[in-house]
Amino acid sequence: LYESHNLLLEDDLICDNVARSATSSTSSPGYGGGVYVRNSDGQIRSSTFCRNTASTSEGKYSTGFGGGLFTSGSDLTVRESAFITNTASLYYQGYGGGAYFSWYSHLGFLTNTVRANVSTRLAGNGYGGGVSLGKTVAHLQGNQILSNTAAGAAGSGQGGGIHISYSDGFTATLVSNTISYNTASAGGEGYGGGLRVYYSGPIFLRHNLIQGNAASGSGQGWGGGAAISYQSNVEMAGDTVRGNVAQNGNGGGVYVYRSALAMQEAELAANSAYTKGGGIYIYHADASLDVARSLILSNTVSMEGGGVWSSSDTRLVNTVVGRNQAGSRGAGVYLSGQADLLHATVADNTGPEGVYVAGSAYLTNTIVSGHGIGVHNAGTATMDGVLWHGNTTDISGTVTVTHAYLGDPAFVNAAAGDYHIAAESAAIDLGVTSAVTDDLDGESRPFGTGPDLGADESHILIALWPDYDVELTPGGSITYVHTLRNNTPTTDTYALTLDSSRGWATLLTSSPITVGGRSTATIQVRAVVPVTAAYGLADTALLTAASQTSPTIFASVADRTTAGVSGTVRLEPDRAGVAPAGGTAFYTHTLHNDTNAAQTFAFTASSSQGYAVAVASHPAAVPAGGSATVTVTVQVPAGAISGTVDTTVITATGAVTGSAAVTDTTRIVSPSCAPPEGAALSGPVTTTTGTPVTLTAAVTPSTATLPITYTWQATGQTPLVHSGGLSDTAAFTWTVSGAQVVTVTTANGCGVVTATHVITVESPPTPCTPPESAALTAPATATVGASVVLTASVAPPT
Repeated sequence: LYESHNLLLEDDLICDNVARSATSSTSSPGYGGGVYVRNSDGQIRSSTFCRNTASTSEGKYSTGFGGGLFTSGSDLTVRESAFITNTASLYYQGYGGGAYFSWYSHLGFLTNTVRANVSTRLAGNGYGGGVSLGKTVAHLQGNQILSNTAAGAAGSGQGGGIHISYSDGFTATLVSNTISYNTASAGGEGYGGGLRVYYSGPIFLRHNLIQGNAASGSGQGWGGGAAISYQSNVEMAGDTVRGNVAQNGNGGGVYVYRSALAMQEAELAANSAYTKGGGIYIYHADASLDVARSLILSNTVSMEGGGVWSSSDTRLVNTVVGRNQAGSRGAGVYLSGQADLLHATVADNTGPEGVYVAGSAYLTNTIVSGHGIGVHNAGTATMDGVLWHGNTTDISGTVTVTHAYLGDPAFVNAAAGDYHIAAESAAIDLGVTSAVTDDLDGESRPFGTGPDLGADESHILIALWPDYDVELTPGGSITYVHTLRNNTPTTDTYALTLDSSRGWATLLTSSPITVGGRSTATIQVRAVVPVTAAYGLADTALLTAASQTSPTIFASVADRTTAGVSGTVRLEPDRAGVAPAGGTAFYTHTLHNDTNAAQTFAFTASSSQGYAVAVASHPAAVPAGGSATVTVTVQVPAGAISGTVDTTVITATGAVTGSAAVTDTTRIVSPSCAPPEGAALSGPVTTTTGTPVTLTAAVTPSTATLPITYTWQATGQTPLVHSGGLSDTAAFTWTVSGAQVVTVTTANGCGVVTATHVITVESPPTPCTPPESAALTAPATATVGASVVLTASVAPPT
């Protein structure tokens, strides 16, 4: 399309075309495999460009430009279209596998999908697997640039997703694009897996996602996410550069050479490189790096500079460098040029040191926490305002340090990458005066009497800490100690309230409480777990301190108290029995869960002879304070020798707490021996002291092998042992009253059976002789009104 005005391509399908074929002149390039636009203006909307090729020639000069679309000197808007599996060149070199825009064009590229395109597919060098820009003013917004490749084989590849070159003075703006899973070179040297910029600028990136790109599949890679070089000028704001790889090279996230990169509110995370700069690599005296209000987290490198490697002028302001990793030097930051770190948080980087200085570095108002060595100086290092915490060694080499402090920075959630400081942080108000007037989040600083150390400035007016979560044995108590901080400059009075969900907690500190400006006070809460509390039952006590001057200013903490385990576990009794070779012994036990926790018990069995043992009750769920019957089976092998004794230990282990064990002893007997299976013990249930009592024991079955040994045991009596037939008697006389227990154990060579009888012994009554006769004597006559005496007598006199 030449010299076209008001061009409109809409809802078109442009596929399977070739601009320059192998049969064409081998010295000519191919332009626009799908569409060629020159010196035109207009729009392309809702169209699809697929499987087009700009050049299939193998000749030395058979360069392909724009596999799907080529423009030159045009003012064009492309929106809501798709560029899929197009190829700029099969062999020699290609620019823009999906599309190429050049020569003083003006481009709007909006909400398009550019996927699986290749600049050079089979051989040669490739530039811009998805899109390539040259001398073009461009605005790219809301596009999906996915899975494109600049060089598909072993050639050099630059810009797997987007390639911008020789565009000095031509502004390109990239806004809210997704540039993911692109590759600069599949097998050769690669620059910029996601984005490649050289001899270009200004380039503005805003809120783009650059993720999962690779500079090279197997060759040497530079800039897994982006590569910027040769007098380029790039500004990034709000971009995320995550999970990119610089295979065998430098700059896992971003590679900068002889160019200027300014970055703010960006996140560089989980990128990796082999040699230098897991997050950012910048090299040369002509280069500069300015990072503000950004996160450089969890990047890795095999050698130097886990987060940042720089030999250039570098400035890090309100930036967190955390959880990065390096194999040799500078796990967080490696600095060999001129560097200024203002309000930086350098924390939890893995490697020899958090900051390695080989040039000249000035660190102002810094937190350095969680390293083997905090700062190592092999050049010139000056620090003014620093909080040291958790370093094995704070300083290695000679470092000039003023205004240094030791204390916990109290990061909100360092494990999750949240390096904001909590109200209890030791970094608050300890910084020196600097020109920095905001923090990591753009909030003003200083907020208090001085700026806070590190990237974050705390704006909390009131703070109450810590929360507690404690387990206590029922009946136990604990006193929780909290700190209330008034972060305002004036004294205030706070009302204290405590809401205990189960009533276990009480407030020990009187309310209200007065706290001076920028000062702290202690508040105590006592919790008591009831003796009867079931395991796992919890009380949550919410403590709130509210300003009486301004009730909307308040803070709360929660004290969670959980009832732990109390009590023991019993498994009883021990058992003994016999079994023939090839037979089975059965035992029953009772498991008592005398704890306050309902729990499931698992059983293990250990046989001294290695016999097979089964516990039928495994596993057993037993309520708190409850019991369960446990049945054990011991299988005696057929070849077991008579007289062998096996000891099996059964152990019950609770899922919450406690264990107990019993022992089952099994003696192996000859199969011809018939053991007693039952025993009955009979006799009176009452008697009197001094009166002999005879009891009878009888054994069943009648086929039990004789002789039977009877072992008699009675309360307060000497044991008796008899040997005889299927029954036996024993007599006992008690001299004391009360319930008496008689036990008889019957046994032969192959079995044992026990029986028990209870008899109540009473004291005898006092002896009594009855009267046999009675006589009554009296006068025969008497007068009226006179007294008469009669006499009665009983016989016999005894």
